[in-house]
Amino acid sequence: MLQKKRKKTKNKALMRQKPPLFIRLFFGWLPALVCAGLIVYLSSRPARMLPAMWFAGMDKIIHAMEYGALSMLIFRAFFWPDFRNIPKKTLTRACIYIVLFCAFFAFTDEVHQSYVPRRAADFWDWVADVFGASLALAYCWYCFQPRSLDKSPKRFGQT
Repeated sequence: MLQKKRKKTKNKALMRQKPPLFIRLFFGWLPALVCAGLIVYLSSRPARMLPAMWFAGMDKIIHAMEYGALSMLIFRAFFWPDFRNIPKKTLTRACIYIVLFCAFFAFTDEVHQSYVPRRAADFWDWVADVFGASLALAYCWYCFQPRSLDKSPKRFGQT
């Protein structure tokens, strides 16, 4: 019986350990790299090979969704596999860095599109990209910021 207790504590200790660096890099960053590659692939397609838009402005929504997904996958890669107890300062800095990276990536993507036949670089596409990344990261920041354990409601003027 004493041996069973020791095995359980060993298993708990093993469960708390982080996976090896290769596993963290592979499973953490691979989805973000695949998403970035997909964005570059889609932006390299000529305009005639893309599906028709259903309504005006639909391309801006698609841009925002693409870069929102990319920013969330990069956020996931930063903190994978443990999303608990992230200090607020670290969380805020990571979100700022990710938005800046996504803005730079979107800029290079728009420049790349200007060299593709029948495609053009558009400032408003870049704005939609940055907006989508910012909105997705604002959601991540809200969901993963540390919460206080005090659940009692504060009254107005009370600190």
